[in-house]
Amino acid sequence: MTDLEFVIDLTRQAGTLALAGTRTLSCEFKPDQSLVTNLDRGVEAMVRREVSARFPGDAFYGEESGGDPFADERLWIVDPIDGTTNMVFGLPVWGVSVGLAVRGEPALGAFHVPVTGDTYWFEAGAGSYRNGQRLQVQDSGPLRQEDTVGIGSEAIFILDLERFTSRQRNFGSLAAHWCYAAAGQLRANVSVQDKLHDLGAAYGIAAEAGCAIEYLNGDPVPFSTFLITPLNLTPLMVGPPDTLRRLREVIQARETLAPGLA
Repeated sequence: MTDLEFVIDLTRQAGTLALAGTRTLSCEFKPDQSLVTNLDRGVEAMVRREVSARFPGDAFYGEESGGDPFADERLWIVDPIDGTTNMVFGLPVWGVSVGLAVRGEPALGAFHVPVTGDTYWFEAGAGSYRNGQRLQVQDSGPLRQEDTVGIGSEAIFILDLERFTSRQRNFGSLAAHWCYAAAGQLRANVSVQDKLHDLGAAYGIAAEAGCAIEYLNGDPVPFSTFLITPLNLTPLMVGPPDTLRRLREVIQARETLAPGLA
């Protein structure tokens, strides 16, 4: 079994475990008022055990247990349940994200959505895939009314959308949004407060599919940014380069940011 096959299999096993566990779900609030469940903790512990058994010298960074992103040049980045709130309330868009970064660059990873059975994965230099189908984004021309653009829960409060006429979508999972942009299910995604654990797999999936990953002003956002900065407070965009150029013509950041984002 290759390392990539191991990761794909691991996310699917973890997703199966999580889906079965929703029958006995218990949850509480973290200090930041986000939800955490017994499944978040249990799935992360399971993934950590499997990764540590196969790669005993590698560093590990998980949403629930944390870790030092610079402890080793090989870093496993895990979000056991991306979209916890969706899972708690019975919504289908949530999944398990496992990614490996080597010397600060995405190397391989997978994101599995148990309810739909979809698995997205990538390997650096070898492309990204959804259920075995190669992903390659392309701009589809001028923005139309029926085009879907992901706009995250936090971003919606700080963007000026007066000139935006396409369909805004928010599915409640940042990893899913980035994967949907990579697969063309969303034309692009706009977000703030992206965190390292959210993007351990999704960053590479989007990049290998040909997505540009840029701030709203056009500056690139390298993956290493998320190793250093806990979360971004400036809107960033993911999608085909020409689509991002079109979006900049109709989306701007408000002059005054929402409380907590200043």
